[in-house]
Amino acid sequence: MIICFIIAYHASILKGLVIIRNKSLDAIRGLAVLLMLIFHMAVDLEDFYGFAIGYREGLWKALNNIIAALFITVSGYSASLGGGRIPWRQLGRLLAAAALVSAATFIFDRQMFVRFGILHFLFCANLLSVALKKINSPALAALAALSAVFGRGLSAVQADNYLLLALGKAPISFQSLDYYPLFPWLFFFIWGIILQRRARPGKQAGGKAAEIAALLGRNALLIYLLHQPLFLLFLYMLLGKI
Repeated sequence: MIICFIIAYHASILKGLVIIRNKSLDAIRGLAVLLMLIFHMAVDLEDFYGFAIGYREGLWKALNNIIAALFITVSGYSASLGGGRIPWRQLGRLLAAAALVSAATFIFDRQMFVRFGILHFLFCANLLSVALKKINSPALAALAALSAVFGRGLSAVQADNYLLLALGKAPISFQSLDYYPLFPWLFFFIWGIILQRRARPGKQAGGKAAEIAALLGRNALLIYLLHQPLFLLFLYMLLGKI
């Protein structure tokens, strides 16, 4: 989490990568998709086949946080490009995808199913973006800092129900395959909005690698929904029964 905070706080790092062109945004999102695929393959190898990868700690854990921070920051940046209207079509797709993930994981594991994962977060954050875009940048930066601090505080307080799960307050017994509450992760979404305001027109991402990354980025949601079943099928064919 600390590594992700540093990446998003120093705007100059991301500012050099994020420019107005949508193709470049897609390429950055595609990079996050590629890193996600690598990480989730490591998860499957450890959880289903017993490989001692250690994805829950160290550099693997840091990589997972960086992937989420990239996705969320780019989403905030993209949301800031739109007008003042609520993007109902995009929100509808996110909501449907989030519901699908919750339903599929509930069937798979009723204890660990996704109650409020990254798609649920992105739906709520994009809905909030209509109001966030009306706030000036200094106030947004302060709000981002408060969301990070508030999130840290909430995570230390346990609840006996799920009423505040979306905010970041979970019961002691809570477990989930994917959990990204509004606090502290709203920090990165807000910084995406701020970065878009500071961006200047630049050259489009070029080269074959950028083209491939942009293709992955344009299909990020579809890849997110399909990659785990395909991974498990591939591993079953390669390594045998789980």
